[in-house]
Amino acid sequence: MSQKRAKIHHYLPKAIQKYFASEAKQIWYSERQADGTFSAPELRNIASTFKERDYYSVYEGGQLSDRIERD
Repeated sequence: MSQKRAKIHHYLPKAIQKYFASEAKQIWYSERQADGTFSAPELRNIASTFKERDYYSVYEGGQLSDRIERD
């Protein structure tokens, strides 16, 4: 059975975020907007913070691969 490719990658690992999180695994989070300002801080789960689609993906044989994430 083929395993699905990981597409969402944390550029600040959850293992580090947990030291700054509450007992409910939540952290204050804000994103930089296109105009350079930051959004209003909001309390979010560490699973949904500091992540980006295909951040560690590489091309292998013309296809995106999650080899870096797996290996």
